[in-house]
Amino acid sequence: MSSPQVNGERWRQVGESWVGTLAERDFGRLALLCQPDVRGRLLTPGAFDTIDSARALGLKFQQWFGESDLIRIEQTRIQRVGEKLSILYRLLLRQQGEWFEVEQQISGFLRDDLISRLDLLCSGFQPIPAPSEALTADALLLMNAPSEAKGSTCAILTPAIKMRLREMTPRSSVKSPGG
Repeated sequence: MSSPQVNGERWRQVGESWVGTLAERDFGRLALLCQPDVRGRLLTPGAFDTIDSARALGLKFQQWFGESDLIRIEQTRIQRVGEKLSILYRLLLRQQGEWFEVEQQISGFLRDDLISRLDLLCSGFQPIPAPSEALTADALLLMNAPSEAKGSTCAILTPAIKMRLREMTPRSSVKSPGG
């Protein structure tokens, strides 16, 4: 099913490319991360689908995410479980002015550094209230801590957050004279 030795860190590169390409809504490039004859099982709250080609997989993701005008990566975890690649991601997205959160977990095998078989579990598009203006601004603070940095996330993030907050301009509450 998969080659005995996955090419070095290629499994991590495939996972990172998958999430980044999905956020960019480049479904053709998403399909290029897979073998042309990729096999997959896709479980969503409303359906169980199978795919038998990279083209079919790209079309399925286009069907799900193609109407999104904004996709933000909220969380990712990419790791290897034995010979399997595990990709988890949570996305915040906007479709036709409505906001949704979706989480997907993919477990797959690589062959020749491309995904050859995958199982996908999807939370479905869960409606959420519109995020605050600060969250939707292009200056959104995105931080990614490597999954190997277990236990050190707070030690890494807290100083970085403090530094970023110092850089931000506070909104002043100006009082009128005599008020």
